[in-house]
Amino acid sequence: MTRGQALTVPAGVSCQCVKNHNPQTSKLIPWEMASGTVMWLCPTTWYCVKELYGIFEELNGEPVPAIFGRYPLFARRLVKLHWTQKKAKEGRNGR
Repeated sequence: MTRGQALTVPAGVSCQCVKNHNPQTSKLIPWEMASGTVMWLCPTTWYCVKELYGIFEELNGEPVPAIFGRYPLFARRLVKLHWTQKKAKEGRNGR
């Protein structure tokens, strides 16, 4: 996604952070994975993912379990997958 690009949530898309998202949220925020896949997240999950990913970047890797475990499982898995994809992509590009 490019900055300033108009965002339209595709029909039928929902946040996958829990099986039954209650209450349902009408506001979804995009999170672009390193692979280019866009995940549409509820505001709470988006914030958790953004914050946790920032910690990964600061540490250049996974934080200690005491910090990592503070975040919901879905957010942890999403960030870990994004980080793994990013590092694999950087390896292919010689960075």
